[in-house]
Amino acid sequence: MKTYPLPSDHESPKNEVTSMVDIAFLLLIFFLVTATILPEERDLAMALPPEDGQRVEAVPSLPIWIEIVADNSVWWGEGVSRMEVANPDDGRELPELREMLRGSMASGVRTPVLLKVADEVTQQRFTDVLNVLSASGVEQVAMLD
Repeated sequence: MKTYPLPSDHESPKNEVTSMVDIAFLLLIFFLVTATILPEERDLAMALPPEDGQRVEAVPSLPIWIEIVADNSVWWGEGVSRMEVANPDDGRELPELREMLRGSMASGVRTPVLLKVADEVTQQRFTDVLNVLSASGVEQVAMLD
């Protein structure tokens, strides 16, 4: 059996951490480079409901009313003219909502969207609707209570 000499008193064992630091920085750079922000999930300008007593700015054109109800279905319009444009079983693309927005945005007028979302709506459905709004060229979204 071979024995190794112990370090003398003037020599102290060294921990070489430079390779660990190199690996940490390489991992950091790797994750920064590979993490991409999806362009369809970029920020949309949103106006939150005003606080009590604050003045609401005038809207230049008639807004588009979109409501996401508790069962994740999406409705277009309000009152008796309201119609369902996406049911809960539809995929993430929401083609009927996309077509309705394409028709409304074809005039080139910046039409604001009033979006009402129930508390029980899933985050994925909310994100899907925002992605369709963004892809359709909507620039103004106001959240309603």
